[in-house]
Amino acid sequence: MSKFANQGVKNIMGLMGQGIGFMGGMQQARGLEAAGKMKAAAYADLAAQYDTRALAHIPLAQRKALETKRLTKIMESDARAKLKGGASDPSSIKLLAELRTQGFYQAALQMVAGEQAAENERARGRYARIAGSRAAAAGKIKAHAARTGAFMGLLKGMGKNITLGEKYGDTEAAAQWVNPDLSAPQLGYDDMDWDI
Repeated sequence: MSKFANQGVKNIMGLMGQGIGFMGGMQQARGLEAAGKMKAAAYADLAAQYDTRALAHIPLAQRKALETKRLTKIMESDARAKLKGGASDPSSIKLLAELRTQGFYQAALQMVAGEQAAENERARGRYARIAGSRAAAAGKIKAHAARTGAFMGLLKGMGKNITLGEKYGDTEAAAQWVNPDLSAPQLGYDDMDWDI
């Protein structure tokens, strides 16, 4: 086997290796993109959970506020009873007014706390959606980089194999080489019409 033919086999094997590397890079790209989509889906599920939890905070706060108002009315009624029937003096009226004001103030604070807790959960949901869209975008970017790397490796390997044939092979033998599988001789570099 001539030196060039031996090198030709090596070049073919090198090209096959580059092709397999290219396919691996493309598969890696698909995996990276799928991983980004999976992360985005997980963040979407998390956002839905936060939204559901946000919906639960407001009715809970309403129940607490109603209970506080009910207890305030009971305490006010007990205070009136202890003040022996009417509570018409200014200190009794002031005490009852403060009691009622404190009760309604506490009820309002509980409603605000419920609204704030719900808004915090909604904010967490918005953050999860943003994180999900960023994860999907990052997966696409990584996949694009992997595809670019696979193409670059393929082209680099093809260029290396071409120059190896010129470097190690017999250029006259390369121009005259006949593929045993084909009946016609292969055209050499000098035989091509490059003025297209």
